[in-house]
Amino acid sequence: MGRIKGFLLGILYFILVPVVVLAAPGNPASITIGDVAVFRNVLSTGDQLWFMRYDANYASVPSEDPEDTYLMAIYGTDGTTLLFTQPVHYYQHNIISIYLSPTQALTWEGAYVVRIMGNPAVFDPLVEGLNMRSRTLGAGDYYEQTVLGGYMITQAGILEDDWSITLLTSGDLLNTTGATYFNKAVPGLSSMAPDIYQVTTEYPTVTKYDWNHTYEEELLARRGESLNETFSGLGDFLGTSNQWMATGSAGFLCILVGGGVFAATKKPDWAMIFAAITTPFCVWIGVVTLNVWWIIGFIILLVFGIAFLMGKLT
Repeated sequence: MGRIKGFLLGILYFILVPVVVLAAPGNPASITIGDVAVFRNVLSTGDQLWFMRYDANYASVPSEDPEDTYLMAIYGTDGTTLLFTQPVHYYQHNIISIYLSPTQALTWEGAYVVRIMGNPAVFDPLVEGLNMRSRTLGAGDYYEQTVLGGYMITQAGILEDDWSITLLTSGDLLNTTGATYFNKAVPGLSSMAPDIYQVTTEYPTVTKYDWNHTYEEELLARRGESLNETFSGLGDFLGTSNQWMATGSAGFLCILVGGGVFAATKKPDWAMIFAAITTPFCVWIGVVTLNVWWIIGFIILLVFGIAFLMGKLT
């Protein structure tokens, strides 16, 4: 009974819920494919970039969204098996691409069919030369990544001449306008061919090293068993760890040295300098670790900087 009820509800849903039908912009005045090229190893070994320059020409640009009405499509070598599609971003003379990952990549130099075509949900029927244009690829349409940059600059020059819009600098690099169009048509192009851009962004590479603590351990070993037991005993008595006791002792020694220098010279800056010099001595005899040295040294320098500035301002 429950299955019958669900079946009936499903029928009512399709009857009552309106179906959105995409509007057709009408057939173009002409539809052509300018250039098609396939590049490999553009972002990773074995991947492919399928590029097309097309022209879905209308006397006046339709109001319908081109991404709903036209597609770039890749068909199998039989010309009927649809493999991949990508909605276009613009009517008229423009460019579009399809990126295939290494697992999606097709047979290199295969006789595949590429099309600029109306969306089958909008155009019925699809007629070659009317609202669809096809081209069968040959070996000469396949390129290595090394020529991708030059190829794109050539395409930009063709579009620049036709649009009467400056896309290239005087040095034949994509300016900001050219970069906007090409980045939209070919996502990731700035990583595939960064040298064709007027302005590029590079991120520094960080090399991670596997540091060891051999030298630090050698320094700590100089503390000796007697001094180590002293810190442990004092730590147990005061309810703290061996390391905190050693750090506190080093800090006390720094204050003691700094206080002695201040008593003799009456100069706080000299007192801080000698206190800072005491810290590496504590590290060398194994009282504190290297990282503690950096922390104590930073604090002392910070206080010294504040005292120096206050002395200059008063």
